[in-house]
Amino acid sequence: MKEITCIVIGGGYAGINAVKALQQAFANKANGKSLRLILINKEPHHFRKVLLFKPPAGEADSALPLTSLFPEGVQLLQGTVTANEGKVRSLIYMDTSGNQLTLSYDVLVVAAGSIIRQAAPEQGGIALNSLEVAASIRESMVK
Repeated sequence: MKEITCIVIGGGYAGINAVKALQQAFANKANGKSLRLILINKEPHHFRKVLLFKPPAGEADSALPLTSLFPEGVQLLQGTVTANEGKVRSLIYMDTSGNQLTLSYDVLVVAAGSIIRQAAPEQGGIALNSLEVAASIRESMVK
């Protein structure tokens, strides 16, 4: 039985949905092949940016552990992709200890996500772009 290795870069909405779609599609059309599915993300959690307004209001956390989304069938790697050698289907990433590691793949999905831009200080306001900022807003409201 041939194994197909699929790497998904990014644990945001696009990456999570790509993993789920691949699992579903592969389950229906395996043709005697097994799937090795790897998700690489900088953090061990999915950061739900659209829910960042909740922590300052004292509600639920905006970080969802990836292990709760994919308890089995997906290899979760925490790290940052540093290079892709497409001709040889090889990906280089740095793990949380600073080690450079290489993975070979058959299929690569890049779903690296978006970046929230911070406004210039003279413009005022606060960019609600992280759990730390959400916590600081909450602290300033409680005082």
